[in-house]
Amino acid sequence: MYIDFGTNSEIALWDGKKIISASAAGGPAFEGGGIGCGMLPGPGAVYAARMTDDGTGLVCDTIGGLEARGLCGSAMVDIIAELTGAGILDDRGRFAPGAHKNGYRLGDKNGGLILKKRDVDSFQRAKAAIGGAVVCLMDAAGMRTEDLKNIYISGAFGKYLDIKNAIRIGLLPAISPRNIYKRSNAALSGAEYLLFHRNSIEVIESLKNRSDFTDLSFSDSFDKNFVKNLFIKPFLR
Repeated sequence: MYIDFGTNSEIALWDGKKIISASAAGGPAFEGGGIGCGMLPGPGAVYAARMTDDGTGLVCDTIGGLEARGLCGSAMVDIIAELTGAGILDDRGRFAPGAHKNGYRLGDKNGGLILKKRDVDSFQRAKAAIGGAVVCLMDAAGMRTEDLKNIYISGAFGKYLDIKNAIRIGLLPAISPRNIYKRSNAALSGAEYLLFHRNSIEVIESLKNRSDFTDLSFSDSFDKNFVKNLFIKPFLR
């Protein structure tokens, strides 16, 4: 399976005979959009986070080692995974009763950034769009999660993604992290390959003849699987 995360996420599944593909409208959360303190990957963007040993806060890593200016998409994965693991968020994306009414403050050392409930909601919807699309493609191929041999991830979001945390929150199917590969410049590499390949037209025709596109807007099961994958828990079918 190949997933290019973005506002419009492209997903393709090779079942050994043909390529089944779909486009999932995840919204801008993977790129830091729709998040109150979100930003694109760049200097000062928090790209990774982990809970302190005493569980009292988060340690955040920023691009360039600068003071935190905002959260990019990969940081949202880490923060949601860590807060859920600590019981600060439940699997519906709600903060623990009586706590964090105005959101979770990442700490003064992290630029005073605050993660709010609506930010978690935005990311849950993006996650659910991916989950719903993945289920639809696997159903079309007659495949189970355990049939997936490898997953390839591309895009700026994938460059910084913590694979284990992505599996923890259900963003990716639960296969071995050793079989999940990050290819941040896959689209550019593919374009270069076709530009310089002497038989590029034949390659394109061969791919086209072995490809089927699934329009999720006409899928009877997408809405059902979208709702199931709103929960912050391992991938659901």
